[in-house]
Amino acid sequence: MKYRLFLLFIIITILVDIGLTLQYNKSKQSHIETFKNKQYIKTLHIRENFRLLFDKIQYDFRKVELQNIQKLNYLYEKYKQSNGKLDIEKTVKELNSDISYGE
Repeated sequence: MKYRLFLLFIIITILVDIGLTLQYNKSKQSHIETFKNKQYIKTLHIRENFRLLFDKIQYDFRKVELQNIQKLNYLYEKYKQSNGKLDIEKTVKELNSDISYGE
């Protein structure tokens, strides 16, 4: 009788240990998945911010590129009108009047 109780106690202990181990593994996997999801969301957020910044830079570049082409055309027309005698300082001031960076 003593051995049966001892054996029953051992079996119950083993079953409880197996149950707790399974619960621990499931909880651990859940925490790992939560961590991965949070990091993935942060990565997507960073990637989206980078994409938006790149799009803005590209837009600004295209806008400035168009302005520069217009200024080159203006300079060419001004040069044609002056028959090769162009007032450089005045033309530079006119071309750089709306520039915020550089000349």
